[in-house]
Amino acid sequence: MDKPTIIAFDTTSDYISLALGNSNEIIANQHIYGPRAHLAHLMPAIDGLLKRAGLCLPGLDAIAVGTGPGSFTGTRIGIATAKSLAQGSGKPLIGISSLDILAAGLETDPRQLSYPIIDANRHEIYTAAYHGNTRFSAYQILTVDELSEIMARESAGILATGNGLVLYEEYFLDKLGDKFITAAKSKWFPNAKYLIELAEKSLRQERPPGNDYYTINPIYLRLSDAEERLKRQKRP
Repeated sequence: MDKPTIIAFDTTSDYISLALGNSNEIIANQHIYGPRAHLAHLMPAIDGLLKRAGLCLPGLDAIAVGTGPGSFTGTRIGIATAKSLAQGSGKPLIGISSLDILAAGLETDPRQLSYPIIDANRHEIYTAAYHGNTRFSAYQILTVDELSEIMARESAGILATGNGLVLYEEYFLDKLGDKFITAAKSKWFPNAKYLIELAEKSLRQERPPGNDYYTINPIYLRLSDAEERLKRQKRP
């Protein structure tokens, strides 16, 4: 199989990140900062990316999307858009967790212990544990204190990334000292060029995902604030 041409986008953070290409060549890579503006910006950005590259959707091999956890609204918009494009074009759709994308973006030694940290509000974070970009724990939602306690039990240095560091970098440095290492700030949001690399690996699996529109869904890990309010209202 030749290297596929994939369009990929992640809308799980305050940024919309888009990329076009494959693991050998990223034809285009764009990031748009627009909290709560994903719906207005995403489709024009996709159209613009394809036009600048001189490509169209039927000429691509697959579509890839970040599936969270992260912004509830942003994640829903990204996945709904990806499903619509995949259904309309008949192209395979690949969903990849934003935590996996962040870990891949570290481009670090396979032995390096790393934790992507995504802000989940309420003094909580979304996270998982990785060696390099290989995940060895479940996706989790933890309080900041709970994650600090887990990290404190590790003897090795810990490399952290993700937008949770905007709020909690100083907290973790205070608790963990020199063994807590932070990635460059440019690595703190999911970059779609790493989504392309992970999606390409998925396409090359023995049983590729195909047009799996129905099983690719957001990774939330908890109810949204609105859903929790509704749940409380329904209690007797």
